[in-house]
Amino acid sequence: MKTERSLRYAGSAGICVVCGLCAALGTTGSVKTGLAAGIIMAVVSVLTGLVTLAVRKLSASPARILFSLVIAAVFTSIADCVMQANFSDLREAMGIYLPLIAVSSAFLCECAFSASGNIRESASKLFAYAACGILALFVISSVREIMGTGTWFGNQIMPEGYEANYAFILPPGAFLTAAFVAAAMNVKGRKETEESKEGKS
Repeated sequence: MKTERSLRYAGSAGICVVCGLCAALGTTGSVKTGLAAGIIMAVVSVLTGLVTLAVRKLSASPARILFSLVIAAVFTSIADCVMQANFSDLREAMGIYLPLIAVSSAFLCECAFSASGNIRESASKLFAYAACGILALFVISSVREIMGTGTWFGNQIMPEGYEANYAFILPPGAFLTAAFVAAAMNVKGRKETEESKEGKS
């Protein structure tokens, strides 16, 4: 019974992580926008999660995801106003994808809640997933910018004459890059698991 519950939580968490990153992947054409989106998504996720956990009646309610989405939209709107007032160029580069971060944040909150059984574990998972979200968008945006334009943070790092690879620049490139990064992490995880098993034996 415990194993089935763990598998259900793991499956729900995996789906939420994937869905949560989708809305933010459009900002990963450059490291600056990807990193900015990751930080905003992390802050909004944590604030949304803390508000949702504070309302204990909703913490175990089927309406939790809807409540989280509304709260995430409020915090994302505040972040949008702050970006427009202080970082107008970066806000313009992020385009329509900044408001969509509300969806990413709500899904990451649901991911943390579904993977834990109590409030303390949910809060710790929430901070962990927020940090992983920043790292994921940073890695994906770095790969896309380097392979797509030969630059990193706007600085040329590839040899002169490097031709832009539009497969990475265009929106589908975000999903391809995310798939390759996930595959590389899976391969690494399997190798570490096998090495640990061999060490125990």
